[in-house]
Parts: sequence; structure tokens; C-alpha cells
Amino acid sequence: MSAPKLFRLLILLLVLPLGLAAARPASAQIESGALAALLAGGGKLVIAGRAVDRAPVADFYRGDGFNPVWTPERRAALAEALAEAPSHGLDPAAFAVPKAAPAQTEILLTDAFLRYATALGRGRVAPAAFESDWLMPQPSVNAVQALSRALSAGIAPILAALAPPDPAYGRLRQAYLRYRDYVSGSAWRPLACRCRSSAAIAATPW
Repeated sequence: MSAPKLFRLLILLLVLPLGLAAARPASAQIESGALAALLAGGGKLVIAGRAVDRAPVADFYRGDGFNPVWTPERRAALAEALAEAPSHGLDPAAFAVPKAAPAQTEILLTDAFLRYATALGRGRVAPAAFESDWLMPQPSVNAVQALSRALSAGIAPILAALAPPDPAYGRLRQAYLRYRDYVSGSAWRPLACRCRSSAAIAATPW
């Protein structure tokens, strides 16, 4: 083999692996060992300033061999679903995913899904924390199982199904959005009133 051909072959061998790595989805570029290392141990886990509920996140990845799951399509679907948080009276900032390294972002995405799924299914606070005589039981929600189903059935439909199905909740949700618009001022409209002027009222004999 001539020297120029050998040189081109060496260049191809060097560049090809880089091209293959760039073509792989972001989730495929994360080693399972990196996820296991981040979730190992106990105690408080904080990633990019966000407190992560380590136990359920670790349970999810442990069941799948710590393989990454968040493809670009699933990330987009989760972001779209989280955009609905305000319509449920939930603060979207509570589920925001800060910028972090790839393995850390993977864990933050899973944590955001699990926390949002739990909030939709059973609420973010316990009723008894406000009134001791409120004895309404909170629904039981397995967010880890919900995420496993969402990977095959779709992120948005699984999350939407966790919200209360009662028609009264749907009406309450619409009313909340309407009054939220009132507070922001976007729902106020000028009144068409044929009122008498203050001067005319002052001149009226009583």
C-alpha cells in the first residue's frame, strides 16, 4: 500500500469513531457506571443546586441496569408536559432541570418526572399539614412504575392520566386559569358604560 493511501486510511480510522460518537443519542453516550456511581450511597443528593430524591431515582435505574433512557424525543415530550404544570396550580420552577453534565442531566430529568408525576397524582402537600380534621386520604401513586410505562406508552399521556379524573377537577382547573389571568391583568376588558359625567351629576337637582 502506497504512503498516501496508508495516510488516508489512518485518518479514516481516527475520524470514524468520532463521527459515530457524535451520531449517537445523548442518552447513549452516558455509561451506566456513571449513573450507578452518582446514585450510590445514601444521604442527601444535590446536583447543580437541585435536591434529588435519591431513593426512587435509584430504584428506577436499578430495575433497568442503570441504563440511560432520556432520548432527545423523550426530553422534548417531558418539557412539553411540564409546561402544563401552571394549569394544575403547580410551580414549574419546582420541576425545572438545570444545566449539568450528561450523566447528571439524565438523573435530573428522571427526578423531575418522578416529582411531577407524584404531584399530579397525589398533590404536593398533605392535607393534614394544614387542617388536622381533614381526613381525605391521598391517592397512592407509584411514580417509578409510571415512568417505566411512559417509556413505551409516551411521556405526555401517562402524566396526563395521573391528574384527578373527576370532572369537578377539570372545572376547578379552568376556573383557576381564568382567575389567574384576572390577577395578571390579561383577562380584564374595558367596560362600555354610558355613564353621566361627574359635572352632570353635580348639576342634577336632588
